[in-house]
Amino acid sequence: MDTFYYQPGPAGSGKTYQLAHWAIERAAVNEKVLIAQPTKELIRDTVKQIKRLDPDANVTALYGKKRNDRVSARTVEHLNDAKPHQGEILLVTHETLKRLPMTMRKFWHMVCDEVPSVMEHIDLKIAVTHSHATQHIATEELPGGLLVLTPGNRAALEAIQINAKEDQNIASFNRLVSTMLSGEHLVLVAADTYTDLIQNPDTRGRIDVFAVLLPEFARGYASTTFMGANITETEMFVIWEAIQNVAWQLHPDMGDKLRYQTHENGKRLTIGYLFDGRMSRRHLGSEDDSGETVFDQVTDFVARYWEGIPFLWQANATAMPSGFDYDARLPGVSHGLDKAHYKRVHNVALLSAMNRKTAAYGFLAKLGISSEQAQATLSWQNDYQAMMRCSLRDPNAVAPVRVIVGSKEGAEWIAGKFPGCVVEKLDHGISEPIKPGRPPLGDKPSKAASSKERTRASRARAKAKREAGL
Repeated sequence: MDTFYYQPGPAGSGKTYQLAHWAIERAAVNEKVLIAQPTKELIRDTVKQIKRLDPDANVTALYGKKRNDRVSARTVEHLNDAKPHQGEILLVTHETLKRLPMTMRKFWHMVCDEVPSVMEHIDLKIAVTHSHATQHIATEELPGGLLVLTPGNRAALEAIQINAKEDQNIASFNRLVSTMLSGEHLVLVAADTYTDLIQNPDTRGRIDVFAVLLPEFARGYASTTFMGANITETEMFVIWEAIQNVAWQLHPDMGDKLRYQTHENGKRLTIGYLFDGRMSRRHLGSEDDSGETVFDQVTDFVARYWEGIPFLWQANATAMPSGFDYDARLPGVSHGLDKAHYKRVHNVALLSAMNRKTAAYGFLAKLGISSEQAQATLSWQNDYQAMMRCSLRDPNAVAPVRVIVGSKEGAEWIAGKFPGCVVEKLDHGISEPIKPGRPPLGDKPSKAASSKERTRASRARAKAKREAGL
């Protein structure tokens, strides 16, 4: 059984700051510390923090600075060339960490700051052509109606990899084959779906494969630690707990030095949610009778709601809402960022629609992970991390904070982290998401308010709020 350390702590409680202190202390006694973080920006900030604490610290950051940069190779070279019995700190990205070989690991303490994703969904529609790959795949049955897919004829699967460059039809199998051959993932599929694919000639041929990153990338180090806010509710923690033999222990040094263990500023926070149901990309892209999308209606409402008032915002990568300040846009991965200009803002709109495909929820259910747990690991964790870039991050700030989120479920999950906060539904007149499944016979959707009606009502509400000092 693997024993990994974990260090929880609310966003803004100083986990990365304590990590910098701890790494400097280890390096000072000639030990080596490898720190993995999700973004280049966070790595640069951590290097600056380490240098502020100890200008003489032996610290190196390796990440891609140009296209086709050989980061993994340079990192391996660094590990191999590192001087024995000389303390140092090395920072890399999560993606580089996943690619490092076992060689030299035993000389390094590894700390993964923020929790990486570990599940990949590979969906294929291969009713006629599946045998190109499936005849070379072995299966092993697991409890709960799942099969593990492993290479049966490895040489034949490697041939698929080679031929994929010359044949676009063969290339459709390459992602599945490469994942199996890597040995880095546990590749799983629903047993009934896979059996239907193989045995039923009339099958639709749609197959959903799920590759779970194994703990191998974190094994073999002098010690292994994962750090993150709400870490026990992250994808990695809940999935590994369900199917991997990992023993988790709290880190013995860093936890008691955090600025706080729970959020104590909940009375500053009001969370307004847009919809009773889950906000999805399909819902945001749907149009009303005037041809205006729900997303346009939402962003128009938010722009009016905070007209003349600064707010941070986050949305899906392709979203380009009008009336928003693009300098106030939060990055898609905002974990750990501690920016002064973010912390001066007291309002945040979180408009990213992050939902898994239906098959993914079904797969996670087979592992004993509920739909709510699954949504928390993906969407609500992201919202929590993004909102914690604003003034709520500063425990000494006193200004009221308002956050807009997509769904009631998400608002209530976040509220559970902030005792004393207020949750309310926003009055906007925008149509709700349609619940999955066919509506009962005789039910007809109510006619949505026109764009002009929504605009008039929303402006009146916004004016009333301003006059009330909200």
